Amino acid sequence: MNGSFGIRRVLANLGAATVARIGAALLSMTLFWGLSHLLGATELGGFALLMSLFALLQGLPLLGLHVPLTREVATRPGDLAERLAHHRWFAMPVALVLGLSLAAYGRWAVEPSLYPALLAVAAAMLPTGATLVTETALIGQERVRIVAAVSVAEGAWRLVASLSAVALGGGLTGVAVAFLIGRCMAWGLYRLWAGLPAPDGPGRSQARRPTAAQWRALWRQVPVYLGIVAVAALGARLDVLALSRLVGLDEVARYAVAARLYEAALMLPTLAALVVLPPLSRQFNVDRAAFVANVPRVVGGILLWGLPIVIVGAGAMPWLIRLVFPPALADAAPMARVLLPAALLAALDMILASWMQAARAQNADLRSLSWALLAMVVTLLVLVPRIGALGAAIAMLVQMVVRVVSRAAWARQTLRVQGLGPLLAGIALAASIAMAVLLACERWQPMLAIPAALIAYGVAIVCLGLSHPAQWRTALRGMPSPWTRTP
Repeated sequence: MNGSFGIRRVLANLGAATVARIGAALLSMTLFWGLSHLLGATELGGFALLMSLFALLQGLPLLGLHVPLTREVATRPGDLAERLAHHRWFAMPVALVLGLSLAAYGRWAVEPSLYPALLAVAAAMLPTGATLVTETALIGQERVRIVAAVSVAEGAWRLVASLSAVALGGGLTGVAVAFLIGRCMAWGLYRLWAGLPAPDGPGRSQARRPTAAQWRALWRQVPVYLGIVAVAALGARLDVLALSRLVGLDEVARYAVAARLYEAALMLPTLAALVVLPPLSRQFNVDRAAFVANVPRVVGGILLWGLPIVIVGAGAMPWLIRLVFPPALADAAPMARVLLPAALLAALDMILASWMQAARAQNADLRSLSWALLAMVVTLLVLVPRIGALGAAIAMLVQMVVRVVSRAAWARQTLRVQGLGPLLAGIALAASIAMAVLLACERWQPMLAIPAALIAYGVAIVCLGLSHPAQWRTALRGMPSPWTRTP
């Protein structure tokens, strides 16, 4: 079916889902805040470790095939029922293997007191395999609001059930059981709300178990996409895993405060990256010039608008952490300050990754992620034994810098995008000047630190010639309209 597709549809999806995503982030932060007051540092570190292990595995039941599935649903929606049935047959056995592997890993990797909770998290992989296929289809159909609504409902359940479990003496095991029930509840809500075609519904293709040829077609796609998902997952969670092995759970608890703020900051960028992938996939097919022209606009928009938020957050972070968290965790501010610019770069990385996926540049995507992970591993091994959690935060920042630089190099070499290098160098210099002013003023007059840093940033942007109005467009406003739907 032909028709026009433009920025209004992207903004409608993003705007409607943003409210739900912010709600989910607030629920997650409230849960962590409550647990930080109810649990000791070691137990809180155990909770952070369990959630990191789950987050490491939750995207793997499709072994990376959610990326091409999203693209296919967006560009070729005709045989959706059969395609979803095939991907469910693919995902569920993998989810079972992942759950069993996590349970086996826990036998030697975690304390015995933590193992029952880990078993509940391992069992959660089964409903996660089912929900992953549904979420991927909804994203490809640009029905992100349903995904966000289920996320809020699940987050609300986790908050109430987890805090109640701890209050009743269930400890981390009770929290993990509540988490498992929440995953099953999310699966049930998708069954009620998704409205996806049933494999054997009237007028639908009779979707059966994949044939041998269809199995081979799915598995041929796995190596590159699995590499992308696995390397990205390691990059997102290796900081916590390294701390737990090299230092201990007490240090994980300190770092988890900053990491939770980092994850909350990424809720909206994660949603934006999901929203733009389907239209970008269509735009790559029908309007290649616009696809290329949008890259520097988006890079400039995200960084130029995002850095003032980072500056304000860095200045307010020590006060905010002292206000919200227990005194034992008040020294998490330095880690949070390092993770703030890392979060901004991670937001940019997600959007640029959508460009690469839409352009079917999965090999380049994997190379970018691999070089960044290597840089992170080296930084972790060097810094964590010496400075603990702060070293993990620096390693995360290093990883994001390498990712963005690598993706920018791909855009320049493959898409022939001009001016990205000077743009990134200029913004990095302006940010460095602003952060230097912030730190200097904190020693001299803390009340003036944030305004002085913002003024320094603005002056640097003007002096470096980055203040042209075109550079100040936001990422989504930089996307022209109309885009045309493919048949």
